[in-house]
Amino acid sequence: MSRGMLSLVLPSLLIVSPAVYVLVSGGGPNFVAEMLMGKTLALLALVVVTWLVLNYITPRIEPPSRAAKSMLIGSVLSFAFFMTSGALWLETAELNVLGKNARVMTQGDLKTQWERPWGERSRGIFVQAKVKPHQKDEEAEVVAYYTASRVQANQSYFPTSFEVALDDGYRTEVACVQSRARAVNWPQTKNGKIGLSQGDTIVVWGEPSQYTAMGNGLAIYGVAESKAIISGSFETLEESFLKPVQAAARPVGWMALGVLLLSWFPLLLSYWIGKDGPLTSAPQAP
Repeated sequence: MSRGMLSLVLPSLLIVSPAVYVLVSGGGPNFVAEMLMGKTLALLALVVVTWLVLNYITPRIEPPSRAAKSMLIGSVLSFAFFMTSGALWLETAELNVLGKNARVMTQGDLKTQWERPWGERSRGIFVQAKVKPHQKDEEAEVVAYYTASRVQANQSYFPTSFEVALDDGYRTEVACVQSRARAVNWPQTKNGKIGLSQGDTIVVWGEPSQYTAMGNGLAIYGVAESKAIISGSFETLEESFLKPVQAAARPVGWMALGVLLLSWFPLLLSYWIGKDGPLTSAPQAP
């Protein structure tokens, strides 16, 4: 492999490997792995663009403005690396501190979170509730489900919202997730599907909301913009969700931090090319 190709392949592998490991190992929830992989691919695309620019465009710049134009190109590339890697690092840092999110179990807690400034709950809140409680003599209804069965052709049903009851008996609506990737550890239902049934205990990661009830005009507090719905309670949240999320975010976060600290490198290379010549024997303009 030539030195030029090695300068592309090596950084590309270093950048994409952590996200590929998380995605393949299944160490975290699917939606977290997919989200981190998507942003990592954006960073990988930037590496390829930078390699092409530094090998085939910057070396062709002719005097007398060679140095200035090379520095300008390098500045743009370095800024793009700084912003892209910085955004990815901040996202992984947010995932690592999800355990500090407010935990809601009653109407009073939910009302308090709604009244807090958004900046104090920017990562959302966790709400523990029971799905649409029912009478003991009634059969539990499945309110949301998905299936990977070939016979059932990947059928799924995710309603816009469904009813839940908090620990104090307060009934409200929570927004349902709209993809199986955000349905975390959902149990198998009686009909063989993976879903939530009446009476199941869940933890919803979302945003507090308020709406006015028709008829009496009373304020109703619920949960909107659900990012994930985890089967279980606060007692199991740490092991079933928070630790896997942190394990998935940590290697990608370290990679993003490393790229962030080295984001000045394209500027340095552009300066070297503009001052002393191309890094490789790039074809000259006719």
